[in-house]
Amino acid sequence: MSKSTFDNDFGVAVSSKPAAATDETSREHSDETFLLRWIVLHPALACAALLAIVSALFAIKPFWSSDRLDNPVQVAQVTPQTLNLADGRKIALPFIKVIPASHPVFVAAVKNGVEVSPDGTVYGLLKIQPTCGMTAYRYHIQRTNLSQLAGVLNQDGIDESVVPRDSLATLRNGIYVPEDPEKVRDYLRVSLKSTADAFLSAGTR
Repeated sequence: MSKSTFDNDFGVAVSSKPAAATDETSREHSDETFLLRWIVLHPALACAALLAIVSALFAIKPFWSSDRLDNPVQVAQVTPQTLNLADGRKIALPFIKVIPASHPVFVAAVKNGVEVSPDGTVYGLLKIQPTCGMTAYRYHIQRTNLSQLAGVLNQDGIDESVVPRDSLATLRNGIYVPEDPEKVRDYLRVSLKSTADAFLSAGTR
């Protein structure tokens, strides 16, 4: 027989194809399988490693960002009418008739001093926590307009003789009012912007 031989005494036909050819075919199949796995798995493993690194950085979050005050002055006392500064000045807040002197968030905003700009606007520093976890910092120390903050914390303390009543009515709808200085979220920025818009409607500052 030309294509086969008989195996020993059992008469079983076996292939006479060379063993080397079979080994070569198996090797080619193995190489193709390896290449396919490399093409599929290599990008997947790279993406998984990158995701693990980024996730670890966001979990650790050793980062923060901070604004600064220009020529800050310490606050000796806060009263419902004025901020009494360490240099002897008593500063009223524009647009505010009653300062939320005992509110913990306002107290936190002035504890590191205040900046008094030439136009009378007063600024403090307030720690704001990010609402979204996918940020590269744990918190941001924001330079904050204290008139706007006072208006957010106590809408009844806004001077209605200066700010139009219709603006105040709009301001009181859906405003975010933080209570804990360690849990102030960045929703506050929206509230501060709404308060700023109400003050601008007064046509002064």
